[in-house]
Amino acid sequence: MFNRKNIKNMYRLSPMQRGMLFHYLKNPTSETYFEQIDFQIEGTVHPSYLEESWNRLIEKYDLLRTVFLYKKIKEPTQIVLKERTATIHFEDLSHLEKENCRQYIEAFKKKDRKTGFQLSRDLLMRLALFKTGANTYQLIVSFHHILMDGWCLGIVLHDLFEIYRCLLNNQPVPQEAVIPYSKYIEWLEEQDEEEAKAYWRAYLQGYEQVSGLPFPAFANSETANEHEVLTYEFTSHLTSQLTKLAKSYQVTLNTVFQTIWGVLLQKYNQTNDVVFGSVISGRSAEIPGIERMVGLFINTIPVRIQSLEGETFADLLTKVKQSALSSEQYGYLSLADIQAEGVKNQTLFNHILVFENYPDYTDAHQHNQETLGFTVVDREVFSQTNYDLSVQAYLRNEKLHLILTFNGRVYPRVWMEKVFTHFHEIVMDVIERPDIPLAEIDIVPEAEKCQLLEEFNNTDADYPRDKTIHALFEEQVEKHPDRVALVFQGQTMTYRELNARANQLAHALRKKGVQRDQIIGLIADRSMEMIVGILGILKSGGAYMPIDPTYPGERIRYMLEDSQAKLLVVQRAEMIPADYKGEILFLGEGFEELASNPEPINQAQDLAYVIYTSGSTGKPKGNLTTHQNVVKTIINNGYVEIEEEDRILNLSNYAFDGSTYEIYSALLHGARLVLIPREVVLNTAELARVIREEQITSTFMTASLFNTLVELDVSCLKSMRKLLFGGEKASVKHVQKALEVLGEHCLINGYGPTETTVFAATYSVDHRVMETDMVPIGRPIHNTRIYIVNQHNQLQPIGVPGELCVSGEGLARGYLNRPELTAERFVENPFVPGERMYRTGDLARWLPDGNIEYMGRMDEQVKIRGFRIELGEIEAKLLEHPVVREAVLLARRDEQGHSYLCAYLVTDGPWTVAEMREHLGQSLPEYMIPSYFVGLEKLPLTTNGKVDKRALPEPRADLMSEGYVAPTNATEESLVQIWKDVLKVEQ
Repeated sequence: MFNRKNIKNMYRLSPMQRGMLFHYLKNPTSETYFEQIDFQIEGTVHPSYLEESWNRLIEKYDLLRTVFLYKKIKEPTQIVLKERTATIHFEDLSHLEKENCRQYIEAFKKKDRKTGFQLSRDLLMRLALFKTGANTYQLIVSFHHILMDGWCLGIVLHDLFEIYRCLLNNQPVPQEAVIPYSKYIEWLEEQDEEEAKAYWRAYLQGYEQVSGLPFPAFANSETANEHEVLTYEFTSHLTSQLTKLAKSYQVTLNTVFQTIWGVLLQKYNQTNDVVFGSVISGRSAEIPGIERMVGLFINTIPVRIQSLEGETFADLLTKVKQSALSSEQYGYLSLADIQAEGVKNQTLFNHILVFENYPDYTDAHQHNQETLGFTVVDREVFSQTNYDLSVQAYLRNEKLHLILTFNGRVYPRVWMEKVFTHFHEIVMDVIERPDIPLAEIDIVPEAEKCQLLEEFNNTDADYPRDKTIHALFEEQVEKHPDRVALVFQGQTMTYRELNARANQLAHALRKKGVQRDQIIGLIADRSMEMIVGILGILKSGGAYMPIDPTYPGERIRYMLEDSQAKLLVVQRAEMIPADYKGEILFLGEGFEELASNPEPINQAQDLAYVIYTSGSTGKPKGNLTTHQNVVKTIINNGYVEIEEEDRILNLSNYAFDGSTYEIYSALLHGARLVLIPREVVLNTAELARVIREEQITSTFMTASLFNTLVELDVSCLKSMRKLLFGGEKASVKHVQKALEVLGEHCLINGYGPTETTVFAATYSVDHRVMETDMVPIGRPIHNTRIYIVNQHNQLQPIGVPGELCVSGEGLARGYLNRPELTAERFVENPFVPGERMYRTGDLARWLPDGNIEYMGRMDEQVKIRGFRIELGEIEAKLLEHPVVREAVLLARRDEQGHSYLCAYLVTDGPWTVAEMREHLGQSLPEYMIPSYFVGLEKLPLTTNGKVDKRALPEPRADLMSEGYVAPTNATEESLVQIWKDVLKVEQ
């Protein structure tokens, strides 16, 4: 390749150069680490003098004559050639219209970047000059970052212009000794690696997560980089205030910048321990003449920002300063070696910060038009790292500038624009009060707070808030007594008949002494008697506690004991628990009591029912729901208008609060409630038949059941006017399929814990879901307010995840006999004095249009190798595979306690593990690819129709990921060799 006689020197690569070579070999056509500066020039530039100056500069600096060898060589090496010459690309475009000229140069720059550099043979820096007008030019300087850093570029351009000045003015070019870059390599080889490793090991001890921006979405490392740039300029006054802050605490502006960014990451990630990458100059004062040496000296090191409870910004500022001083002593160690000292197999950070404080030698020539004949008036920089986000700060003209350079395929621009806003809010807080407690720093601007509290929560609406459930039912009986109220297996019951039966039970219960708020147990199969029991208990003044007869005896006994239910209404004798000591009434008995409405004794705030849900302690907890809670959810609710002609299917188990929507939407609107036996619910083919035959117009079903029906026979849902689904994260694939058949605004994705009475938010599905990768849970329903907050009860900005909290008139009283848990979960609303707020434990974020994205349970977030992972995202990608019908992800732990992911698939055809990995690898990073894939004939479901994750089998060992794969070409061999050296492993 080269004449050996033309080789001047050979030496190893620096750690940073090795890293850049790795990314080059991984994708030689990528624009990663391609640097391009476009200088706007006024005056006169002589191309011949510029080219002569350029060649003399190449003679001066070894680095400009350097190439990099990596094939058929034991270790990548940089070769300094004795001689190299270059030409400058020059074109006169002054005859073109301004816009045509601009487009031409932009096309040239794009082509220049696409051409890139062949590191093993090209001159790794090139110049192009365009004359754009009578006295205007553009100078394009392109180079590969492996050659030098920004500090060096300033030196090189300073010398280029200085040589040009001498040639132009017929003056001798000054000769000065140049210290070669090889001296820096020699210094590196003398440093104590073991001492540095020990420092970084201690520095990173205990760090467990990756701190990134919370905005969507993930992309894998092979995704093409869609280079985008956003710039923010602080006012000179604000810059002056930041500078004063730095001086008052004897820190650099960079330290202030890093501390503010660290606080922002803490707010974004709801943690007090974050790490990001920082680019340091790497110019050790130990090396003589280092300030004028040219080469790649920078290194990327981790910066860890840890805060303690009660600490102030000023406290943190001092800690960051002290930490930086220690870290810089060991900044020579390669990032790969530093990462090896952290948590094994964990990426430390996914973005970097750069504070440019090196001399800008080109600025020195802005006032030298007399000697140069031109002035550099502006510049435009293209710079791309291997990170999807880099944050750059620099001072120019007494103003602080922030630049976000990001991959638009990973970070949508609409979200990135918000980063500046949040950064600015922190700046304003800390300038005003440097001693502000970190917990009090608020990143949400006032205008956005108004949007979150008022616009997104403008939900006030009238409804009969003072009426009980049974009073509203009796109104329907008065309106149309002979309309069919219930349908069950071919039998019907009118509103008059149902009311009479319920009244008889109510009178019988009154004789037993039932009082307001008294809890009465109810055990019944899906049947007309079940509805009679519910209404009869409500009319008596009591509150029903629905008990599924299929529940284990132990659970039934616990519910009866915990609720202290002294009365139990049952359908059949065999349903009575063996050791129950209270009184019993049978639904099937022919009551002789009056069929007239009992005298009402209830108020709307009285208890209507107690539904038991799973508890974190392993014992279920009773949710206390009032009449007002139910009425608010059913009447003028803002998400569905039930009509008298509707046929509503009671699909949900009555011990599950989804049944509240079905039962009362029908009976409080004069509609028809269709009941089905348990066997039909569990047989999807039979269920589809019933829906079609009964011409069901509305129901609520779990997302899992919805998915199954859509796959089995989506046409069975054509009669639906309003189909609500929820209880789990919605599958985009299945919603899209149903949308194509049913049309817009028929499907409603409902969200709401039992504690908020069925629904707190709903989303009416429209065409937008065809172009997205998730289905929102929508907006708060009428008379409900939703807040997404951080751990300090501060509002999270739009787009930033936090805990979803609910307030309003749908909130249950709390938990039966659990005052401590009630106080923990039902807290004072910090945004509306005198109101309560329920902390759901769900993770969610606001979207810009006022809808909400559900992101899973906060306590079920999975961390793999430090990355926070939402299992629903992987499930959604699996469902995009053509053979995958259903998919569930589970996080498990191996014998060593390490977390891993397991995918459970129900498919319509054959598949392989390799095929699934390849499919996911097209859109997800490697750490989100499951370790195991398990095929199932069907997913196990709970009695409530949700996926029974506890019943999912352990994965088999033969479905583990593949082992070692050998390199298949010269490039892969080079990559392997580099990483063997870096990681010091044999394979």
